Amino acid sequence: MPALDKSVENEAKHAVYLQRYAGGLSKEMEPFLAKLKKAINAEIAQIDTTVTRSRKFARILKRIEKTQRDIYGEFSTELLEQLELFNEHEVGFEIDSLNSVVLSGSVELSAPATSLVWAAATTNPLIFPDSDGNTLLKPFTRDWSEKHIKRVSNAITNGVIYGDTTNQIAQRITGKGKLIDKNVRAEMRTIVRTSINHINTVARHQVLEDNSDIVTGYEWVSVLDGRTSSLCRPLDGQVFYNRDKGYKPRPPRHPNCRSTTAPVLDKRYQLDDSSVKRASSGSSGGKQVRASESYYTWLKKQSASFQNETIGTTRAALLRSGRITPEEFRNLTTDQKFRPLTIEQMRKKDPQLFTDVGV
Repeated sequence: MPALDKSVENEAKHAVYLQRYAGGLSKEMEPFLAKLKKAINAEIAQIDTTVTRSRKFARILKRIEKTQRDIYGEFSTELLEQLELFNEHEVGFEIDSLNSVVLSGSVELSAPATSLVWAAATTNPLIFPDSDGNTLLKPFTRDWSEKHIKRVSNAITNGVIYGDTTNQIAQRITGKGKLIDKNVRAEMRTIVRTSINHINTVARHQVLEDNSDIVTGYEWVSVLDGRTSSLCRPLDGQVFYNRDKGYKPRPPRHPNCRSTTAPVLDKRYQLDDSSVKRASSGSSGGKQVRASESYYTWLKKQSASFQNETIGTTRAALLRSGRITPEEFRNLTTDQKFRPLTIEQMRKKDPQLFTDVGV
């Protein structure tokens, strides 16, 4: 049994809110970038570019690295404080959302303590299957900065060796659209968006687990547009029950993940399902579609050019060939952990299909 259309609608709408909230919170982090640029520029101004190797130059580099770590540490501390406050909001939202799809008076919902949800958010790892990586929330908000600190040191050292002026070195690092603006700002936004998705997922599933007497599982909900990743497209509409053994994925599945999940209820407690909608953005622009629409049934209705751009010409030809269903296409394109397969791996799974379609 899939999630109620109303549950999918609730979570799909909330996912849009999360993206907007993440955008606003990212803007609140801008003062850290301004402070970072100012501090780096002040240190670069003290460099004697006529001396490529000196103790003074080495001391300045170390000081610049320490200054960056201090500022990145302030960013991480402030972000975690904001995320803990956001955590309290999400517990309340998930209780309200679940209550909106449960028969009135049929059961009293249990709300987990926000402190326990926050503890779970900081101890449950973020898992990114495309890189075989995982990390806890606090290191995720902190450790990303080291590579940027190294880039700044390298840029300064190279500038001195090239004979650039301090102004030229500073411009290359802190100028508009340069290293700090282009790389650090983008990664800060990624950290914020991904952390928010993680908090939202942990809060929701803590609520669902605390009400497992009426919640039997959850359904994955991906965004219906051309930007959804190959990791999230095949999961849309997949249901994972509490009784299921083995791997059960949860968002965020990758950095900047926009996917979410919706509760599946015991039919004894659910409201009568209604014909509600979810947003999509396809070849003919933004449209409302049935909440029960899955990603590949939706994609199959889009133009050939949109399909080609979204999943590639070979996969698109297979999807619209009429020889396999959208569900069979999903199974063909992923492994047992819902990770995308290469074309050659797909071909090995069903060589006759490739022959019949002529790709």
